[in-house]
Amino acid sequence: MTEDKLAAVPESASQTENGSLHPVAAFFSRLGDAIAADLGNDRDQIYERIEHVAMARLAEFDPSSHVTHDDLVDYVLGARKLPKQIDLDAKFAEPPLSLYHAEHFDISALTWLDGTTSIHQHSFCGAFQVMSGSSIHSRYRFEADAEPRPLQRSLTGSLELLDIEVLRPGDTRQISRGSSLIHALFHMVR
Repeated sequence: MTEDKLAAVPESASQTENGSLHPVAAFFSRLGDAIAADLGNDRDQIYERIEHVAMARLAEFDPSSHVTHDDLVDYVLGARKLPKQIDLDAKFAEPPLSLYHAEHFDISALTWLDGTTSIHQHSFCGAFQVMSGSSIHSRYRFEADAEPRPLQRSLTGSLELLDIEVLRPGDTRQISRGSSLIHALFHMVR
């Protein structure tokens, strides 16, 4: 991290191999603690508010201005202990890195080497921010041919492109659970 970035990051309990505090752990600890404080402890309220709270705190903290990909690599290679890793099988990124873990949410840095994701929707909600590189983000609407039946594994229907945008570092988007966000990303910088 550059000197000005280090000054903006308070210390945290996560230490590197030589016993010093790592700025990446400190930064994401502050961000996660701020989100947790805004959400409170009531499960229903947490899930009702998490998208808006995550968007607001990502905009306020702006990880893309404080943490680089090299900083993340330095953190992983030098840390004596990392937070609980949520996706050890790397099913959602290449690789995923869990940076903060709370009871009802986590913060992860996701790296993609392949150029594109399939068109998909999420079973979780929150927000994401582009930290480096750029992506083409396409949003869609799906109209099913018929109402789904219980335990049905697939649907047929029509898919309509709603819009396309280029996302750059600092751009933050809300993730809504289910069909309210159907999207795909084409990552332009490997």
